[in-house]
Amino acid sequence: MAPDSDGATPIREADLGLAEFAFLVNTAPPFTISTTQQPCGTLTVTVAGELDYGTASTLYRQICELLHGQQGGGLELDFSRLAFCDLAGWRAIHAVAETATKRRYRTFITAGAPCLDTVLELCAIPEFLGYTPPQKPLS
Repeated sequence: MAPDSDGATPIREADLGLAEFAFLVNTAPPFTISTTQQPCGTLTVTVAGELDYGTASTLYRQICELLHGQQGGGLELDFSRLAFCDLAGWRAIHAVAETATKRRYRTFITAGAPCLDTVLELCAIPEFLGYTPPQKPLS
């Protein structure tokens, strides 16, 4: 196949074996949410995979279900296993925090991931829900 006007050679499904094409299309880690109730009553939610348009509503819905009927306590969000987060994901995180606050939960991000750190840095947000991205060493 000839390169396009930018000099890139397009990838066509027919040029690849089925297994190779499937690998290119589906390399994202699975989206998972796991929870742990601490003895002190704090709920820890660990999120892994990609938090995006397709998974943001799942995050919001599942955390709201966990908080339903509860009043107060701590909610710790661990995003250390997050591979990607788009704007829909950020909106879901913010919505979770607002809903938790209405139910008198103190919400904190206890661990971040490089994808979160990059967005906070680009937006010049030094802290979000108690989480401060690690300082990068000066080169």
